[in-house]
Formats: sequence, structure tokens, C-alpha cells
Amino acid sequence: MKKILLLFLICTVLLSMSACGKDAEETSDQAYPASTEASSDKNDTTALDTGSSGSIDLSTARSSEQGIENTAKRLINALDGVQIDTLTVMGAANASEPGQYKIYAIITWDRKHNSADSQKILQDYSDSIANSADVELGNIQDLSLVWLVPSLQGRASITYEKTEGMLALKEEAYDKGFGNLSGETSGSALQANPDTAASNAATGSAVTN
Repeated sequence: MKKILLLFLICTVLLSMSACGKDAEETSDQAYPASTEASSDKNDTTALDTGSSGSIDLSTARSSEQGIENTAKRLINALDGVQIDTLTVMGAANASEPGQYKIYAIITWDRKHNSADSQKILQDYSDSIANSADVELGNIQDLSLVWLVPSLQGRASITYEKTEGMLALKEEAYDKGFGNLSGETSGSALQANPDTAASNAATGSAVTN
């Protein structure tokens, strides 16, 4: 009788342990999908955040370029007898400092002066634009200005490059429309191919004034 009772107790204990183990497995199975789902939600959120950051960076860059374009147009239009044909702003990929930009502009100057006076005026105008860009913007790596002068049937190319934190004259060239001036040697490139400077200045997505 005692043996039977003992066997009964042992069977009862074994059945109880089996039931507990099954409940534990079910609890673990229920917890695992929840953990996986939480991890998936976290990954989705991270991906969303990354995409949002990229959009913000792109929007900021576009906003900066638009602001630079507006300022450059204002500086140029403040000069006498000028009309902006095209103006392009783009990032300076190889700049030594981040957040630097390049400005390319083709400008018609519709005033009648002799060759020497025209050259001097365009030099002064270009210097004024470069100096004002330094003061008001401060993040211009390169400034390239192509001047078209209908009265002389000529064109000039004047470029600046940032040196020691300021835009400095890099190169100027005048085509044969300016006649036999002291700067004619520097204009040999334009005389050989008068469309080169204008083509370079129009590179990119030009914005018509």
C-alpha cells in the first residue's frame, strides 16, 4: 500500500514538473517575437532618422546656394550699366575649408568708353564684387566673371581665388575687342579662343537673372 502511494506521489510530481516546463516554453516563445518586433521598430526608426538627416543636409545646401546667388546678384546689379546673363553657384569640392562655394557669372556691360577706360572700369567693378563677396559672404573659394562689352565687340575674363582667407586676383584676360592695351598679353587666351571663358563660366546649372 505504501509503495502504491509512493508511486502515485512520484507520478503527481512528474506531471506537475512537465506542466511547468511547458508553460515556461510558451512564455519564452511569446516574449521572443515581442523582442524581435521591438528591435525591428528600432531599426526602422534609425533608418528614418538617417533619411531625415540626409534631407536636412541637402535642403541646407540648397538654401545656402540660393542665399549666395541672391547676394551675388544684388552686388552685381548695384553697378552701373550691367545686366546678368547667367549666374551659377556650386560647392567647391576641393576647397581647403568646408562649406566653400564657387561663383560663375556672365555679365553684359552696356556702356560706351574707349578700350583703356573700359578695361579700368571692369577691373574696378570686378574688384568691388570680390571685396563685397568677402565681406558679406566670406565662403567663396573661386569667383569667375566674364564681361561682355557690346560697344567694343569684346569680352574680358577676370577670376579670383581665395588666398589667405580673402579673394585675390588670379587671372585677367581681354580679347582683341579691347585693342592694343598693356594687358593684351594676359588676354592671349581669349584671343585664341574667345568662347572659352564664357563656356567655363556657364558650366553647371546656370540661373538666368
